[in-house]
Amino acid sequence: ILLYNTFNDELAGEYLRTVYEHCPNIKSLSLGVISEFATEFENLLMKCYRLRKIFIQGLTIANIFVSTDLSLLFDILVEIAPDSLHEISIVYRNNVSKDDLEAFFENWRGREPIILNFYVEPCHKLNFEKLISVFEKYEEEGVLKRYDALEDYGDFIELLQN
Repeated sequence: ILLYNTFNDELAGEYLRTVYEHCPNIKSLSLGVISEFATEFENLLMKCYRLRKIFIQGLTIANIFVSTDLSLLFDILVEIAPDSLHEISIVYRNNVSKDDLEAFFENWRGREPIILNFYVEPCHKLNFEKLISVFEKYEEEGVLKRYDALEDYGDFIELLQN
């Protein structure tokens, strides 16, 4: 299931619940996750054990975009993600620190190498570039299989559809 910018706070929890209740064999999914729906996201990861790819974007709350707290998300993924999960695509809006990213990779070590895809808005490019040394380190160590940072949203969506 690939949804674009259709997430809002009223539907996000219901969407996650509907997916894990009715589509436990789903392999690819786009979703909006913020801390208020962490429990539903955990349930989804536990019940959708064949999940291979997820596309994470923020939510619109009261007509204001709220980005995903990637440190919380990374913690949940490391703890609960099914072994089948090997690709994560994220809309990056300056929402992860270098320390959080390193902690994620250290905790992911020993699992199948992960592929990370990012859509990086031009206004966040400089901050994202500060993370590249972390990606390169963990790619070299075999924790990260590959990472992509795309500045064109159309190219990012095309990557997700492959």
